[in-house]
Amino acid sequence: MGITFGKKKKVVRTIVLTPPTLGIEEEVILHKPSKQTIQQGTAIRDKNVPLYIRKLHTWAWENAHHHHTKKFTLPKSGTLVVRRGQPFKITLTFNRPYNSLNDELKFYFETGDKPLPGNDTMICMSSYTSQGSSGWKSDFLPVIGTKNRDCIEANLWIFTPADCIVSDWKFSLQSILRTETETATVTYEHPDRIYVLFNPWCKNDAVYLPAEPLLDEYIMNSAGIMFTGCRKRMNVKPWVFGQFESGILEACLYIIKRGFNFRTNQSMGDPVAVTRNISAIINAEDNNGGVLKGRWSTNDFTDGRPPTTWSGSVAILKQYLENVLACKGENPEPVRYGQCFVYAGLVATICRAVGIPCRCVTNYNSGRGTDGRLAIDFYYEIKEDGTIEEVEDDDDESDDLVWNFHVWNDVWMRRTDVAKPCNEPDWQALDATPQISSTNGLHSCGPAPLHAVKNGLTDIRYDVSYIFAEVNADVLHWLKVDMGNWTVFNVEETRIGQSISSKTPDGRPAILSYKYNLAEMSRIRQDVTSDYKYKKGTKMEKEVVQRPARKARPMHRCKAKDIQFRLADKDYEYIGDDFNIKANITSYAMEERTVQVMLLCESVHYNGKRHKIVKQKQCTIKVPPGENEQLQLGVYEEDYIGKLAEHTCMRQVGYLRVQETDQIEACVDDFLLQKPHLEMTVQETVYKGTNFPLKLFFKNPLHRTLKNCTVSVEGVGLESMMFIKKIDNVPAQCEWTGIVNLMPVKSKNLDISATFHCREMFDIIGTLVVKVEHEREEQKDILNRSIPSDATGSVTIPNISTNTSRVSFHA
Repeated sequence: MGITFGKKKKVVRTIVLTPPTLGIEEEVILHKPSKQTIQQGTAIRDKNVPLYIRKLHTWAWENAHHHHTKKFTLPKSGTLVVRRGQPFKITLTFNRPYNSLNDELKFYFETGDKPLPGNDTMICMSSYTSQGSSGWKSDFLPVIGTKNRDCIEANLWIFTPADCIVSDWKFSLQSILRTETETATVTYEHPDRIYVLFNPWCKNDAVYLPAEPLLDEYIMNSAGIMFTGCRKRMNVKPWVFGQFESGILEACLYIIKRGFNFRTNQSMGDPVAVTRNISAIINAEDNNGGVLKGRWSTNDFTDGRPPTTWSGSVAILKQYLENVLACKGENPEPVRYGQCFVYAGLVATICRAVGIPCRCVTNYNSGRGTDGRLAIDFYYEIKEDGTIEEVEDDDDESDDLVWNFHVWNDVWMRRTDVAKPCNEPDWQALDATPQISSTNGLHSCGPAPLHAVKNGLTDIRYDVSYIFAEVNADVLHWLKVDMGNWTVFNVEETRIGQSISSKTPDGRPAILSYKYNLAEMSRIRQDVTSDYKYKKGTKMEKEVVQRPARKARPMHRCKAKDIQFRLADKDYEYIGDDFNIKANITSYAMEERTVQVMLLCESVHYNGKRHKIVKQKQCTIKVPPGENEQLQLGVYEEDYIGKLAEHTCMRQVGYLRVQETDQIEACVDDFLLQKPHLEMTVQETVYKGTNFPLKLFFKNPLHRTLKNCTVSVEGVGLESMMFIKKIDNVPAQCEWTGIVNLMPVKSKNLDISATFHCREMFDIIGTLVVKVEHEREEQKDILNRSIPSDATGSVTIPNISTNTSRVSFHA
């Protein structure tokens, strides 16, 4: 070079090389922004130039096939999405053949803001040895050339351990050429992240689930249902999980990182720690940048969206990411609003996306106590006229409640942090609904081993005592007898924790006719009550419920209990119909009894909190010995329309007091106002890339106009994932028809969920599975539309086009 350097002075020159080409399937060549630099001494000549990469082939699609990640959109663009505990392959094409005497290749995998080898966030492997750091391994296999031609390709196999951190990893390669006098290096930085997920197909992974049909449901199924309503009249809520949609995996990993305060460490490979953080970060009660704000016991959602109008996770996650981008480093605003089934849907999306088997579980008559006891307490007092009434606290947070239904999640894993037998692979209850502050000071609940819940092992981590109470608590009715003294006059030991339900694990979307019948319900519903508790009355059940300590209760004393008081059983009534609340009074006394009775019909929020008293009646009657008396309260449409809560749950209540004996009785029975269903039909063959009309239909059953009406449609595989439109009022007793033009962008079964929302009846829902054929011949040359993603894989929120989707009304 004409320049002399001192022996102790190390001089290098840096040359930016041409970025290598990245080969992916179907011989498509991508030129992505990447960085490759060379540092070499002056003695290195062209004939001994260091190895550098001319082409890198990720085999993303082939790797995705073996790793069960083909449903993600990232592998289609050459981005690796793999599962831990299982090898994946990369092919490298160099500028010259590899020489093991002079060339060494080092492979680096890094994740987090400050990757370090001590916390397993920096992994280094070498072509000289297969053993890397933190249990990672590599196998570098140069392709053997022929007699007349050297080969410049090599296959690199990466073996990730079954407990490695689940995250997006940065991959880089360092090529080192050593001569007798100097050393030269080339550093290559891969432009795409490599996504490493949990692996329920791997025996060594803590989330291993050895049943392919269950994996088809709890990992691969992107649409499902949750059970709502009440125990005697179960309804279903369709939900589009959408875990494989564009940008959703990136969003889920971002949320998990935020749950760990962006401190990437070994805990992000532990499904216990990951799911516990998911349950905390999904809700926004702790001012930690959580995803979703909850609201109960009100119909006022004017500064957000009513929870019942959500029908999938994708729209919520994308709105949250928009809030993240807008906050500029501060805690983002949460999405408003959600309730338990929305939280459960989000948890299922995140868990299934990152590879943790997850199901949604509904507990009917779910107990919610605020002080950790195994009792739900209701308090009553005697009024001046001798009747009794319930004492309600205006503070929502202080009330014990019996939720008509409560939805949480079960996640499957093997626990290594608890003792036998709870450390065996099992379902773990996980509840993201912000009800309690757990031991970590955050609103999180679980994971709680179901074996511990079922057997009353309340000292097992995490929050087993709370889940146990939700399915086993007693309901106590207290009466104020004098100043400061209360006695229990009724104990309901079987009311809490009934018909615990989950979707049948068949790996398919639930196809519903919406004509309620037991056969269809049994087809789509799996009763999982036996996973949580022993059958009532059995020896094990009696033993288990006595394990947690129960306080002694002062019981109400009366002179005699010779009057039987019952409410006529009621499962449901159709909204718009008139109905009666009926009570039956039977005397077994030898003398005439004077009874004071109050009958009430209330609208209630699904969490058991009274919304409004619809109608009430009280009277005093004489009941002769051995006679039977019947009372009834007529309730008409004009009585309850305008007073309903969001899930149209109702409650009939009866109170009775016998003057002669001071016998007190309280009867409470929940029922549902059944709304019409949204009929959905497609009358032609549906092709990928071609608009098709979706017909929506229902009849307004009310004798009044429906106001503040909107229609929303959501589906996996649509050009616009979410469509929302305000429409005109719907006249009384009118048949409403709407047409929505949609475009599928995938050739597969299309799961569509639609919701008609109005002020009077809230949500009217419908679902439909549409088979999508491949493009017509004339459409094959048209570029398929899809949800965009930029070159770095970050999420881009699509605009909803009202030109390609419309709703028209015909009376």
